[in-house]
Amino acid sequence: MAKHDWPLIRREYVEGFDKDGRVHRPTMRELGKRHGIDEANVRRRAKSEAWTAARHEFGTKAALAREAERTAEMGRLGAEFDRTMLDFAHDYMRLVSRAKRNLDGVDLLDELAVMRIGQAARHAQVIAKIALGEAPGGDDLPPLPGSGVFAATVRVVYDRQPLPSAVNEG
Repeated sequence: MAKHDWPLIRREYVEGFDKDGRVHRPTMRELGKRHGIDEANVRRRAKSEAWTAARHEFGTKAALAREAERTAEMGRLGAEFDRTMLDFAHDYMRLVSRAKRNLDGVDLLDELAVMRIGQAARHAQVIAKIALGEAPGGDDLPPLPGSGVFAATVRVVYDRQPLPSAVNEG
């Protein structure tokens, strides 16, 4: 009687094996052909050692491990993005401060320019708060002059609301 490597055959059934650079999860018939064993013998051995349950458990653990890896990567990417957005908000505030300094020497302040600086400061604050995981506060996000794109974008990102049709079409 031929001696077969049953631990290897079991492992190939439970975990699969490399085939053309991919994991192949063979059927019991394929394993029988691969190892020169009658399929009925493979099935008897698999049933007595609960290979199918082990295969299912292995697949579940592998899927959980892949999901944990994806979650960790998304967390890393999210933190990196938040840091980038916080840096952007800081840069934005520096530009707002520079614009304000430029207006300080003007005798008659242009009311629209002052409003735009205030709106820009509020935009920077909203971006920073979102980057830090905080609610931006208030439903009255200031629009960019001439459009509601900024407020709509923040609402999409923060509240997961769909873009208004006017923004979608633009």
